[in-house]
Amino acid sequence: MAKRPRSLSHSLFATLLAFALLAVLAVAAALVSIAYHGQEVRSEEALVAQARQCAEALDGRTASQRIALLAEQIPGPVRFTLVDGQGSVAYDSRNRDSAWENHSDRPEVLQAEEGGEGVLMRHSDTLGRDTLYVAERLTDGWVVRVSEERMSLAAFLGSMAV
Repeated sequence: MAKRPRSLSHSLFATLLAFALLAVLAVAAALVSIAYHGQEVRSEEALVAQARQCAEALDGRTASQRIALLAEQIPGPVRFTLVDGQGSVAYDSRNRDSAWENHSDRPEVLQAEEGGEGVLMRHSDTLGRDTLYVAERLTDGWVVRVSEERMSLAAFLGSMAV
């Protein structure tokens, strides 16, 4: 038995339906991307403000007072790192007992040493996460670094598809 050719109205309906579905998907992807970017900008501004407040609270104090103040912080998503003038880590809120490599060559620390403040986003392909680092220079050359992990846009979109 021979197959009947598709009618023009059936072909036209299928084409319009496919186009409408693609348009809806494209608009949805654009809206999600815009919303994600807007949230990232607001989150970055909040972390920068928190780093500035932290630097103000630590400035003018001794190293032991700084460490004590940072140790009093309630554990949460924000990580605090205190770096001395030579790049040695004096305190890290995530790994308090670990030996740390020198941080003097970290881009955000270098930016803070040169301009007073450094902001950097690094991506981990392994974890599928971005980490935002904000470093603030203290008046005596020490640097306080505040960081927070974030889900990357690709990981966020992937989590929505599951």
